[in-house]
Amino acid sequence: MEFKVALFVLALAGVLLVSGCTSPSATPTATPQASIEATPTATPIANASTPTPAPSETATPVPSATPTPAAAPAYTNGSPVAVSDIKINWDTTTYDGMAHQTATMAVDNVNKDNLTIGVVVLYKVSTPMTIINPDGSTQNLTNTITKRQDLGTMQWNDHEDLTFDVSHNKNVPVTITIEVQWRGGQAVVFEKTLTMADHNFGTFEF
Repeated sequence: MEFKVALFVLALAGVLLVSGCTSPSATPTATPQASIEATPTATPIANASTPTPAPSETATPVPSATPTPAAAPAYTNGSPVAVSDIKINWDTTTYDGMAHQTATMAVDNVNKDNLTIGVVVLYKVSTPMTIINPDGSTQNLTNTITKRQDLGTMQWNDHEDLTFDVSHNKNVPVTITIEVQWRGGQAVVFEKTLTMADHNFGTFEF
């Protein structure tokens, strides 16, 4: 009898022990996790480089060309000596009734190869004139006045400035002749016929 009671007590204790260890199954509750809202982050995009304006081209003023005066023509006509820059001043208003000329010119040796020896420059003024013969007939002549300057020997690039003064009658036209002589030759390098009005004055340039 006591043995049965003991078994009963042990069996009851085992039931209690099992019931204490076994708990009703709990439904697991999901712990809500904090939602992470993704804040859109603007990724900076490299701005396209602002186009640099091309520098405006400033027009560079072009200096106006200063006209170069034309060189005076050189008159040679085969002569090794050239005559240029001829200016003839004349005056027919003087009290003596004559026409007066002052002629200036440049003379240059243009002979590159040899000396030019015995250079002479002749300035001639020719005017018309009429002669009445004893029988009453007339004769038309040309009156020529010649002025001379001796330059001697001229080397290559030698330069001389000459002046000639001439007085002559007022008859027109007036022919001006410039002749160059040198050892071995001669040449008329300039000749011009001018009409110089009576009682007048002025300048010719050649």
